[in-house]
Amino acid sequence: MALTKSVSEIIEGDSSGLLAIHPSWERVPLAEVGCVLNGFPFDSAQFSNSEGIPLVRIRDVVSGETRTFYVGAFDSSYVVRAGDLLVGMDGDFNTARWRSADALLNQRVCKIEIDARFYVPGLLDRVLPAYLGAIHAETSSVTVKHLSSRTIEDIRLPLPPLAEQHRLAEKLDELFTELDAGVAELLAAQKKLAQYRQSLLKAAVEGALTADWRAVHPPQESGEALLARILQERRARWEARQLDKFKAQGKAPPKGWQTKYTEPLSPQTNELPALPQGWTWASLGQLLESLSSGSRDWSPYYDRGSCVFVMAQNVRAWRPDFSFRQFVDPPLGDRDRARSEVKKDDLLVTIVGANTGQVCRIDTELDSHFVCQSVALLRLVQADSSEYVNAVLNSEGHGQLQFREMNYGAGRPHLSFDQLESVRIPLPPFEEQLEIVKQVESALTATKQMESEFVHLCRQAAAQRQNILHSAFTGQLVPQDLADEPASALLARIRAERAEVEAAKKSPGRKKAAA
Repeated sequence: MALTKSVSEIIEGDSSGLLAIHPSWERVPLAEVGCVLNGFPFDSAQFSNSEGIPLVRIRDVVSGETRTFYVGAFDSSYVVRAGDLLVGMDGDFNTARWRSADALLNQRVCKIEIDARFYVPGLLDRVLPAYLGAIHAETSSVTVKHLSSRTIEDIRLPLPPLAEQHRLAEKLDELFTELDAGVAELLAAQKKLAQYRQSLLKAAVEGALTADWRAVHPPQESGEALLARILQERRARWEARQLDKFKAQGKAPPKGWQTKYTEPLSPQTNELPALPQGWTWASLGQLLESLSSGSRDWSPYYDRGSCVFVMAQNVRAWRPDFSFRQFVDPPLGDRDRARSEVKKDDLLVTIVGANTGQVCRIDTELDSHFVCQSVALLRLVQADSSEYVNAVLNSEGHGQLQFREMNYGAGRPHLSFDQLESVRIPLPPFEEQLEIVKQVESALTATKQMESEFVHLCRQAAAQRQNILHSAFTGQLVPQDLADEPASALLARIRAERAEVEAAKKSPGRKKAAA
């Protein structure tokens, strides 16, 4: 992680208008009107899913609620209360007011306490996101972007007269209340659409979606027979690779070399639900030809060339999103190129960070795309099953549920290769897999138009929000009042009080009293 410009340079180079100020205003570093408290690295061994005090993790900032609890001892200074302003310091640098019961402030989340005598908290809520967004845009990263508390403290906030701050906060609340109500309706509709998609996937990977089809299409090969064939092919490909290695080294295969093959673990099925007739349970590892992630040694080659480094932010549910591209230029002979190059029908899984567990399938041929170390590349023995396995891994009741259970209690979310290989997959006959994929794609296509309309309306609302904020920060939303205490005088009061506090800290009398 590296911030490529200073905060002052970011503000000076802004072209959005959201970091602008009216000529009569001043600027003040956030550290002069507030303080930033970093979260504490609580011991993940004492996390719980039901007992103790709630724990705010980075993924909880926007939702305002958490499902993680902590049962150990803690310092009360790390308690977060409803209404406290939080900032996520990894990923998207989100900020929001905490909306739930008292909780603990975990690492990589910070709390901002503002002095309301000098800065109206409601105005800070409207100001801060634009500055964090600008900082995010100027932060380079290889995997996940990181934000420091020092950077937050260095943000030079717009400082209108205090009375004008109150007028601005009240007017913005008035305008955004109506706008937010409309957005809330759109989000509720989107949520219902997402619930429908999850219900669809659940029915698909549990056999309910194709029950009628299955009744009139007896399988030519059962899921159990399919699994046996896959395992046989898996071993055959391993043996072929080993023979190629021996040949490249100019060596004859040593005695007993076939015994080096590691059989993938089968899933424990005694507590798993019954499957439709002809289906069987498999582990993801049994279906994989290879499992790898990106090189850790390519940092000298970042930000150059035409090869694409596939990042965690490119991995989105179902399909990848390449609207952002990180370029990399590894040498042609680098040993990590072959194992990390992405091909059609590969599955990608984010294995580190806030989006751990997101899965997508590559449905087109890609040229010179390589996964980074935060993304696992899964290649199936039977590539034609990749879309069905994609559905299983994206299903809330199957792959996503298992990923959450694996992540539970981790200080920083992550998935190991062993965990990925252990994921349980309900495996139908291949013909039924194709029918499942066909029906799922048909249903999802019907929802895409609605989703596109929702996105369009949300973008319109976001644009309206930006226009309102631009008017506010350039002094056009509410009138200036000559009777207000000038911003320059307010800034002078802020700095005079800070000087007094600093002088008191250095006072010899204070040190003697403390002694």
